[in-house]
Amino acid sequence: MRAAVCRQFGGPDALAIADQPEPLPKPGELLVRVKAAGVNHADLVVIAGKYQVKQEPPFIPGMEIAGEVAAVAEGVIGRHVGERVVALIDNGGYAEYAAIPARRAFPIPDGLSFEDAAGTFVNYGTAHAALRWRAALRPGETCLVLGGAGSVGLASIAIGKAIGARVIGAASSPERCAQMAANGADETIDYANLAALRERLLELTGKRGADVIVDPVGGEAGALALRCVAWGGRIVTLGFAGGQPPQYPANILLVKNAAALGLFFGSYFDAAPELLRAGIEEIQRGLIDRSIRTYDIAVRQLDALPEVLEQIRARKLTGKAVLKM
Repeated sequence: MRAAVCRQFGGPDALAIADQPEPLPKPGELLVRVKAAGVNHADLVVIAGKYQVKQEPPFIPGMEIAGEVAAVAEGVIGRHVGERVVALIDNGGYAEYAAIPARRAFPIPDGLSFEDAAGTFVNYGTAHAALRWRAALRPGETCLVLGGAGSVGLASIAIGKAIGARVIGAASSPERCAQMAANGADETIDYANLAALRERLLELTGKRGADVIVDPVGGEAGALALRCVAWGGRIVTLGFAGGQPPQYPANILLVKNAAALGLFFGSYFDAAPELLRAGIEEIQRGLIDRSIRTYDIAVRQLDALPEVLEQIRARKLTGKAVLKM
């Protein structure tokens, strides 16, 4: 089978497309014929050797897949060959076949293509978990989304709007602000000059600030965002696309009765699988009936993976890229 292989830690150029043996599913696993694989910022962290779950080269990266069950191993109940599934896995997704834990696979309902399923599973699942479960965003509240033109940011805008919140997207260029507006943001903030972030948000909210802040960026932007939170507000950190975790002064949390929350979406598979399943089904229904807006999904071939990852690293990709196998 063809696969993208990381032979040593590094950047996108560390990947090579090569023939690899087809994996054999172990007890409790499914063999999936991969039809589409979502490309994520986390892949850059994985191939750099800095992810929470560290792989040892050589390995096949890729966390988000959609495809058909090709074989069901011993100990798996309720799955069948030919079933359409989407899954989040530790590695092995950028290949024509992947052996995956059966508990990590979710059915793809009629109405969603493989590309749609692989292009929305992680980002919309993350946004839903952040806004519904962690921050408990309510209709009528104001939600600020940092990095709002990225795939997690656009998913957060969509979920926030579906909840009934006023959503303000923040990004680092006029072009990215236009992208957020086109995807449903009520207001946008260009924070190429970081000092403008707090000033503009306070202007838009009558000096109150945001009830909920979604932060997949971290670093200096994330630290500054905390100063924009309203009394009783919540900030949820999803990742560190800006390179470093933000530093949150506890005195701001104290004075504003605010909460700083973390979210690692992958942990729900083990810690709260039934909650996760219900959330994924809710998202899928919303995408099908269009009560939840989707972003643009660019479909590329496997050979384009290094190029797509470089675009993500340079923050030149809006929406989501999916590789078709």
